[in-house]
Amino acid sequence: MDKPVICIGAALVDELYAANHPMLMSTTNDATVHRSAGGVARNIAHQLALLGIPVQLISVFGNDGEGDWLKTICGYVNIQLDAAITNHSLTGKYTGILNYDRSLFTALLTNTSLDSLSPQYLQQHETLLATAFTIIADANIDTDSVAWLAQFCQRKNIPLIVEPVSVPPAQKFAKMNLQGVHLITPNEDELPAMCSNGGKTIEENAQEILDRGVEKIWLHRGKKG
Repeated sequence: MDKPVICIGAALVDELYAANHPMLMSTTNDATVHRSAGGVARNIAHQLALLGIPVQLISVFGNDGEGDWLKTICGYVNIQLDAAITNHSLTGKYTGILNYDRSLFTALLTNTSLDSLSPQYLQQHETLLATAFTIIADANIDTDSVAWLAQFCQRKNIPLIVEPVSVPPAQKFAKMNLQGVHLITPNEDELPAMCSNGGKTIEENAQEILDRGVEKIWLHRGKKG
């Protein structure tokens, strides 16, 4: 494959703090921390690069040590960053707090810098985007940017895949015209969140998404496949 897959969205530092003993509220808890490179778009780009597929990642990195670390990891697997942004904010971070039994207690996300991936910014990089075999956008970016990508991909006959990420960002699509989106990849929680009336059956929710313009749905059903 000569044409790249272009991934657009989050590149984050993931930190998981796991309590070494049962959690005590309103005081200090001894914990073990694990740090890894994350962000949905970056994770997808990383896996594709490991398969030998040419990849471009359009994301936002902070001008800090953690941003440099993420870019170094991208370089290790040959992810190209020709249209990535480095700004003066801190690199986005996902921080998960795990109970002693390793269940999730809570999680925090800082990722406001992705507002920089606006339709105006994407338009500046039309030449690069037009080279894509496929464009994959995660739902961390603004819906205006997804709408611009849908129109662009429809015009250029490039498949656009949208990954909803989780329920809160998926909810942004509840009333959005999805014409021009080739594929969405929700799980069972994200699918109803993307619909205008999320209380319906899986089949009814899927039909609503198709009626709003999506060509295909790849539904992840956990243990059910």
